[in-house]
Amino acid sequence: MQWLKHAFGIETAADLSPTPDQINAIDQFCKIVVRKNLIVPVSLFLEMVRPLNYVGSQILHGLSPFVSVWMNSRSLNEIAEFLENRGAIDFLCDRLKKMEEESNKKSLDENSDLTMQETTVCSPQEKQIHS
Repeated sequence: MQWLKHAFGIETAADLSPTPDQINAIDQFCKIVVRKNLIVPVSLFLEMVRPLNYVGSQILHGLSPFVSVWMNSRSLNEIAEFLENRGAIDFLCDRLKKMEEESNKKSLDENSDLTMQETTVCSPQEKQIHS
């Protein structure tokens, strides 16, 4: 009866271990989303389809000819196979948040560098005007 104990077992999110190819494809997808500034709509969509992630992965397989305009088909297949697992949505949302934070930090660093350059270029008279 030991086999019956795990007959209806469902894998947990902690059991998820994406392959390196899947991680690369997910990173590519997340970079596109962050670059286009679509983090909120994509996160909202992912949360809405969480219960249907397996069905969504099958739809992604079907829509691959159309979506391959933005991504190569190999990466798209990797993401679709990844979405077949439980916990994939959590992993994807976490990855999006991480890349968004990195992007925000990078833009803040660039802005602080620009302000540093502006302050060093100003003459004493210009500094009085800005004050």
